Parts: sequence; structure tokens; C-alpha cells
Amino acid sequence: MKAKYWRMVFADTFIFLLRFDTRDELLWRINDLCLYLNHYITKSGQVYKLSLSMGIYEVDGETDDIVSMADRAYIARQTIKNKGDTAWAFYDGAVRDKLLHEKEIESQMERALAEGEFIAYYQPKYSTKEQRLIGAEALVRWRRSDDVIVPPYQFVPLFERNGFINKLDRYMFELVCRQQTLWLGEGLAPVPISVNMSRMCLYDPHIVDEYIGILEESGLPAAYVKLELTESAFFENTSIMNGVIEALHKVGIKVLMDDFGTGYSSMMMLKNVDIDVLKLDKSFVDDIGDERSEKIISNIIYLAHSLQIEVTAEGVETKAQFEFLRDVGCDYIQGYYFGKPQPAEAFADLLQKETWNGSDADADTKS
Repeated sequence: MKAKYWRMVFADTFIFLLRFDTRDELLWRINDLCLYLNHYITKSGQVYKLSLSMGIYEVDGETDDIVSMADRAYIARQTIKNKGDTAWAFYDGAVRDKLLHEKEIESQMERALAEGEFIAYYQPKYSTKEQRLIGAEALVRWRRSDDVIVPPYQFVPLFERNGFINKLDRYMFELVCRQQTLWLGEGLAPVPISVNMSRMCLYDPHIVDEYIGILEESGLPAAYVKLELTESAFFENTSIMNGVIEALHKVGIKVLMDDFGTGYSSMMMLKNVDIDVLKLDKSFVDDIGDERSEKIISNIIYLAHSLQIEVTAEGVETKAQFEFLRDVGCDYIQGYYFGKPQPAEAFADLLQKETWNGSDADADTKS
């Protein structure tokens, strides 16, 4: 396949300038090039299989210089998330705006963390039998200096890619520990609050010691804080995960498996990791009403209970969903049906409205 212009930029990066009439023709030529490259056979008979990623910029003016065209193609390539054998992405205005927005966020993230702009919103968790508050999940929000709330989907995926999520997760854990200690000092009876930990944190060999140090410095009893890790984190490295869970259990911190059922589910995985609570993903809850889905939910709950694992259902939004989950023995529910995520002040009001006696409070901190 011939190109009007090609140039090697780095050892594994090339620029091609191709003529085409339609996008379909362009993609056909690119596919032809990929097939050609992946059929290269050495003299010894070895076949090379290449993983190719391409950013494509369609030149819309004769005045574009080669540097500008290459930059735009590179920007498009940066947007490719799941690389298979071959992946490509086209440059357009939306791509440019997205990357500029991400660069703006990255330029502000350290300052925002230092100035306390990241805050916790608390989503209540309720027992299905008594319909009583038994806990909450701390969800990160970014409240800018102009009081605009930035939702997590706009920054969390970026922070997971650039590594800043490690700092943010530690900060959120410390924030929740301080808040719980403050509520205890004010005479409230806090419920256990779970804090999310990114799977990226697990590759830091000092992560458990740091979290334990934060907990001890705050003076908060371990029963009032839990850690949530996504199902994919358990799937990636079971040996590391078991070491983390064992160390956390030694100081009394319980561990939840979040997003169970989102693609990596394995019954054997439940046998191999000593989790305390399994969180049933919202995708299961959304399918309540379908007979086959309901059977799957019922059996997951039965299996979890047989392993002494409690079950929380996420994303419960309707009475029908709640009643089904209650009837099949789900332990706890979380979702808009009982409570939306709310700032600390509103959650403190909720704590004040709940009626607790000493024995009940003790029992809940052990859940």
C-alpha cells in the first residue's frame, strides 16, 4: 500500500498522509494496511502480531501544516480507551474540547485538594427488615470555589488514568474519619460509613499502613468505617487483595465488594476472598420483574449467605424492587427509594432524627 507521505516520528510511531474520497474508502485502506503489517513473516517463519492504535485527522484545508495535522491525529489517538488488535479514533471538535477540559481539570486538581474543594456526600443504607438506617456510603463530589458541584463522572475516570485517584482516595478516607469523630464528639450515634478505594491503590505496598495510621490518628473506632473495592479489583490480583483484607480485618475494618455482577463475576472468587459484604450492582436491581433475573438474584443472595457474606443492593428506586429484595432475604438496600446522596449537614440531621438505643447502635456497628 502506497502513501503520498509517511514519516517515522519515534521508533513505534509513524505518520501517514493518504488520499481518499469517502470515509469508507479511508477505513478500507487502513484495514488493508493493518492486515499487511500483521502478516509479516521473518526468515525463521515467525509471525508478528502487532497491536495498532491510530488517530485520524481528516484534512479540511490545504493550508494545514504537517505539524498541526500530526498534533490533531495524536489527540484523537489519546481518546482510544480499549485497545484491541487494531483501534482507531477520528479527530473532531468534541474530541478537542474533551481533552482541553481534562487538561483544565488536571491543572486544578492539586490546588482543589489542598483547599478542601473535594467533599463527601453520604448516601444512606437501610436494613430491609426494619427499614432503619444502618450505614452510608461516602461519595466524592468536587465543590468549586464558585459553589458549583462537579459530578464524579467528570473527574474520577481521569484521576484513575493519571494516578491522582490515589491521593483523592486517601483524602476521602481521612475526611470521613474526621467527620465521624466529630459526630461522636457532638453526641450523635454515627452509623458505619463505607469509603471507596480504587484498585490503583492496591499496588502501593504501604497503603494498608497508611489507612490504619489515618484511622488511629483520628481516634475513630474501626467499627465506624468500612472500605469498598470494585469487583474488578478482586479479579485482578487475588493474592494482593487477600493480604490487604487480612491486614484490615486485624484492626477491625470490614471490606465490601462493590459492583458485583458488572462483568467479572465468579462464584469461585467469592470462595477465594474473605469479604464481609457483597454489593449487588444496580444492573441486577433494574431487571427485577424479569423471572430469570429474579432467580439469579435470589440464588446470589442464598450463596452469599451460605458463605456468611451479607448483601447490599444498590440502585433501589421503587417499592416493587424493595419488596422483592426484602422477600428474598437481601440484608440492606441503598438507593433513591430511601435516600439520595446528601451533604454532611443533611446527613447529620438524618442521624438526629433516627431513634437509637444503646444495644441497637452496638449491633449496627457490627453489621
